[in-house]
Amino acid sequence: MNRIKSMKELEAAQSRVRRDLAIKKNSMARRFDDAKEFYTPANLVSNAIGNITPMFDVRGLLLGIIRDIRNKL
Repeated sequence: MNRIKSMKELEAAQSRVRRDLAIKKNSMARRFDDAKEFYTPANLVSNAIGNITPMFDVRGLLLGIIRDIRNKL
């Protein structure tokens, strides 16, 4: 850790901190936007179905539900 001994060094350090902060802010904003795009209701349902599929015969369940709905109509 360097000690700041002059105004010029202080101003340079402040400039570096501001630049680094702006870079981090932009990076976090991009990550947040990526997360918002990924975690949509459709993606969450799709992922849930994908995780459930190996445990259950989802197609069979859905076809049964659709058949029941058609019979009630």
